[in-house]
Amino acid sequence: MSTLEASAIPAPVSTRSAAEIGRFARAMYARDLQDKLEAEHRDRYVAINVDTGQYALGDSVRGALAEAHERWPGGVFYVIWIGRPATAHIR
Repeated sequence: MSTLEASAIPAPVSTRSAAEIGRFARAMYARDLQDKLEAEHRDRYVAINVDTGQYALGDSVRGALAEAHERWPGGVFYVIWIGRPATAHIR
């Protein structure tokens, strides 16, 4: 097995559509996390677990997702670049 195969994370399954995942995560970020995270962690990334509302931080998208998957295996996450307009969802 190659290193890539050994480190691959299985794709999680969600009952929410991609649009619902994005709306939930962006609303939660704006309501509960934005002020705190932008003051303390600007230019880092936050992976929000869309099933629980919990989150993990990282210095890269990969780092935030790795931390999130370690804490909540099988979760569905939406990644936001803290303090920047760019966002992405990861399923």
